[in-house]
Parts: sequence; structure tokens; C-alpha cells
Amino acid sequence: MSAEPTNCEARLAELVELLRRSGLAEVGAVGFDGLLLEHFGSQEEAEEVLARAIDVLAASRARLFLAADGSTWLGGLSCGRFVVAARGRGRHDFVPGLLSAVLSPVSCPRCGFDVSFALVRCRRCGRPYPFLAPLCPFCGEPGVVKRCPSCGSRLLSDGRPAARRLPF
Repeated sequence: MSAEPTNCEARLAELVELLRRSGLAEVGAVGFDGLLLEHFGSQEEAEEVLARAIDVLAASRARLFLAADGSTWLGGLSCGRFVVAARGRGRHDFVPGLLSAVLSPVSCPRCGFDVSFALVRCRRCGRPYPFLAPLCPFCGEPGVVKRCPSCGSRLLSDGRPAARRLPF
């Protein structure tokens, strides 16, 4: 049996909390060995989403997946014996990056702050969305360059430093 990452449960819980706070997912769940540990949305729906994610992950032998059917998406990630699952509507192109950030955190190169699950506010619609998303998932406003929530450095959505503004 392989050793599990010690921070898996905490990082998955952070991801579920980000999805809940931002309103990007309707239902989210963290499970361990198939048992529901925490969730948002109804418990019944969370258990259903978690079970579907466990089935897809087991069948595909992948660590993460994203499936979309029309405007509804379902995403999941396994981290050792932990699994996170979420279901939402609308834009979902940001979901794989968020799921990957559980396993490979994205930090500000200047101060080291973990921006993986930070939220930024859209300049157009004012809604919070994940730092790692290059567009606002709600209105499509580009948000490629952002400020580190800790030190204020200009960063790209993937955490790399943004080029300095040219003085023209």
C-alpha cells in the first residue's frame, strides 16, 4: 500500500470550499474510501456525485476527469484514498486546472503564497472566481493577469510572473 499525501484531505476540502464560495458548482463532495466526509448542496446529491466520480475514476484508472453533457459538468479527482467530486453548470474549462492544483499547488514566485484556491473578483460582473481561471466563468471577461492576494505581484493565471507593463 502506498503512503498517502498528508495534505490530501485538506487540499481537497479547500477545493470544495472554493467551489462552494464562488458558486461555480451546485454540489461538491470529499470522500474517503467511498464515505462522504464533507459536502455542499444536498447530502443526497453529494453522495450521488461522489459515487459517480468514484465509478468513473475506477473505470478509467485516471487520477482526474471532467465530463460535460450540454451545460452540465461533472469533475472528479482521486488523491490516494480520497476523492473529490463536483457538479456544476456553464463554463467548465477551468475545472481541470483546479483539480490539478490539488496535486501540484501553484504559488506566487515572489512571496510563496499558494494561489491555487484563491478567488479574484471579476472586473465586469463583480462575481468571485478562481485565480487559476483565465476568464471569468460567469461573464467571460478576460482575467489573465491578476494580483497575488498576499504581496500584490502581477501574475498570470498559471502563477507565472506577468511581464511588466511597457510605458507607452
